[in-house]
Amino acid sequence: FNVMIPTKYVDNSCPQLASTLSFPLSLSLLPQEEEITEESIEVIKRQPILIVEDVDINRKLIVRALKKDGFEVVHEATNGKMGLEMMINHDYRTIFMDIDMPIMKGDEAVKKYWEHVQSHPKSTKANNHVKVEIFFPKIIMLT
Repeated sequence: FNVMIPTKYVDNSCPQLASTLSFPLSLSLLPQEEEITEESIEVIKRQPILIVEDVDINRKLIVRALKKDGFEVVHEATNGKMGLEMMINHDYRTIFMDIDMPIMKGDEAVKKYWEHVQSHPKSTKANNHVKVEIFFPKIIMLT
């Protein structure tokens, strides 16, 4: 299951020679070990996705493409610190993370999130057995 994100770059530095470069970006949002079924696709589309990007137009482009493909819940953050707080407080399966942002860089936010996940594993109890899990979402780094 792939998401197609149309990407467009317009160079307006010289209006007489303006050029546009467009290409689709295909991302697999289904873990390799999972079988692709209509039900699994619908489950993924209902799971929240986080976009951490400081440039409005880039963030809006990703949000629009995801919503066009049927994703229901798309959360947005405009810097790494805000993104880190959202990552800690929500269970995201997929995160789009810009690298170069104000307040906190994307790679720093991911590192801090990984440290948090390792020191705060989630545990569930079923049939008198405690299961401890460390879940790390798929993070797509944007440049």
